[in-house]
Amino acid sequence: MKKHHYVYYSYEEWGRGYIGRRSCDCLPEEDTKYFGSFRDKTFKPTGKTILFVCKTRKEVAEIEIELHTFFDVAVNPQFANMAKATSTRFDVTGVPKTEEHKKKLSEVKIGMFAGEKNPRFGVPHTEETKKKIAEANSGRTLTEEHKKKISEALYGEKNPCYGRTGEKHHLFGVPRTEEWKKAQSERMSGEKNPRFGVSPSEETRKKLSEALSGENHPNYGNTGALNPCSKEVIAIKPDGTQLHFGSGREAARSLEINWGSLGVYLRDGHVLTKGKFKGWRFIYINSTNF
Repeated sequence: MKKHHYVYYSYEEWGRGYIGRRSCDCLPEEDTKYFGSFRDKTFKPTGKTILFVCKTRKEVAEIEIELHTFFDVAVNPQFANMAKATSTRFDVTGVPKTEEHKKKLSEVKIGMFAGEKNPRFGVPHTEETKKKIAEANSGRTLTEEHKKKISEALYGEKNPCYGRTGEKHHLFGVPRTEEWKKAQSERMSGEKNPRFGVSPSEETRKKLSEALSGENHPNYGNTGALNPCSKEVIAIKPDGTQLHFGSGREAARSLEINWGSLGVYLRDGHVLTKGKFKGWRFIYINSTNF
């Protein structure tokens, strides 16, 4: 019987998602009861989107690896994947498993061979094995056709995260760890950023201009003393120590604060309750709240 191979995205409503690959005897769109081989018991998917249908298991494995790498699913809190797929070398399609083999696989899945119970525990790889692993994981890239299909499959309303904004987003109110922020920054820096070297079109520039014009601008009406650029600023630490700056720009640059955020801090004048500057307060030097 012909096998059908596909890459899918299963997801919780307003929750996490899972990217995986699947081979089945029925058509992918008829495989409605399968949501993935995830081990996270707290993940309860209710929907599934078929991203790719391919002719071979190798093709779907390559696409799965590319998606896992792009979204960094092993550490990304938006995904229930606990690890990234990294190899397509072993393919056991059509190879029957004995009952003994199935039992051993089941024992492995529930942790029977975890840690020191694993017969390979403490056994280092040989240089030959290391070389083979390196060769299997190097130079693997998607064709332009595959990249285009991935883009089309995840664009706009087809994206499982489409419309998840504000309180509807499953990470709303969840603070990001410094480690996560650093990993995201490194993943999207320089040439790794999909928008690297891409200049916005005239239409995009026009839309940005309209979106930030007049009353839509975050600093609209902030003139004179209300303008973060015009007055001296004081940063008060939790221990009462004061740092003086000639302007809001200088304060933002010296303390490495997002300029938009500092404007909000200065306007509200309250003590911050979270983040890098927890317990700090930013005010204008001539503020009546000082």
